[in-house]
Amino acid sequence: MLWLKYRFGVYFPWKVYVELVPNRWWGDKSRAEGKAFTRHARAFFPETVAYIESLPFEQIGRSTIMGLEANDHGTVHHDGDPADEQPPDHFVTLCPAGNKRLFLWDEEAGRKTYVASRAYWFNDQDDHGVDADPFFRYSIRVDGVFRPEFLASLREAARGRA
Repeated sequence: MLWLKYRFGVYFPWKVYVELVPNRWWGDKSRAEGKAFTRHARAFFPETVAYIESLPFEQIGRSTIMGLEANDHGTVHHDGDPADEQPPDHFVTLCPAGNKRLFLWDEEAGRKTYVASRAYWFNDQDDHGVDADPFFRYSIRVDGVFRPEFLASLREAARGRA
């Protein structure tokens, strides 16, 4: 990574990337078949693993800890192709310190909408990124399939706001 950085100027925003539940292919991140928390995850992050297992998922297909060093930013990107018109993936991002400035990017308006929460879910097919800050930040992402009753409560909450 350092050779690519210095030789070619490649930028790697996620300097910390720990797979708690590894995933080989992006398209399989919601499928749990044959996947489990790693031995290292259970040994070094037992409380984090227990918390993740308590979340409203029927199955967990991927979980990672992602950290940004001071002054690094997460480039604006989208995690799926919006043209596919697929429903949003089920995942939750946890930011225990509450200091990672994730934003959704509206290209037409040229505007950032910041997510001000320690736990969030959004349509990751939409453009998003993370602003730089003068300190280390990290988050935990958990991908899988939400329990039906949790999805029903989200729909009910959305109807109440309409």
